Amino acid sequence: MKIIITTDILDPSIQQPFTGKSLDFLQDANKEIHLGLAISLIGNSYDISKAYILNGIVPYGTNQYTAGFILWNEEIYYCPGKTTTTAFANVAIFTITITNDSIADPLVFSDNISRNVHKVRRLILSDGVSGSGTFDLLDAIYINTDWIANDSSTSYRREGGTVFLSGPAGNVGTSMGNGATSFTLPIGFRPTTTKTVRGVLFFDEQLVKGAGILTINTNGTIYHSSLTGAGTARWVSLTGASFDL
Repeated sequence: MKIIITTDILDPSIQQPFTGKSLDFLQDANKEIHLGLAISLIGNSYDISKAYILNGIVPYGTNQYTAGFILWNEEIYYCPGKTTTTAFANVAIFTITITNDSIADPLVFSDNISRNVHKVRRLILSDGVSGSGTFDLLDAIYINTDWIANDSSTSYRREGGTVFLSGPAGNVGTSMGNGATSFTLPIGFRPTTTKTVRGVLFFDEQLVKGAGILTINTNGTIYHSSLTGAGTARWVSLTGASFDL
């Protein structure tokens, strides 16, 4: 790791100058440490051209996302998430925004000129045309998420480019039938092309077990079909089902 040697400093007779290059050196040293820790979480699949969500950016409520930290272009950025409930008209995009720190700036230099030098860089999540921001949410790779509970007893999680499902979809007292939608996944957990999961378990009115197919659409809707071995489906066991984005 990068380190500034201080053994030659002998106060007050021998002092070390502190320059702009020294500030760059210290900032690069921090980046080096943070990058090493982040890559240790990602593993051998690390690709410098990809954005990695290290934590947070988890959907909750209605079109809302928690805050989190993202590795992009070998630097870690904070994202405040999304608290508004407005739906995405296009796609969810991340954009790097740069603002001045209102407390530290402006700073008066030795030439008596005030300058804004304390920059706050963040990734802001917003609605936009695909490719118009720094990168799309759909292209970002979640390192790992905890299980996220749906409105029902169903839950899901994402690890890298794979989404895992768990729990029952539907109600024992309500007939779902073939083609019924189980629930809808949020942006960031939806596949780029329609996916199917075969052999998913279903249970009918008498809790007789059957098997069928889950279809996961690009708009996030998940529905079941091709029920065999039982009557009208009452609920579907999604535990163990997964698909690649």
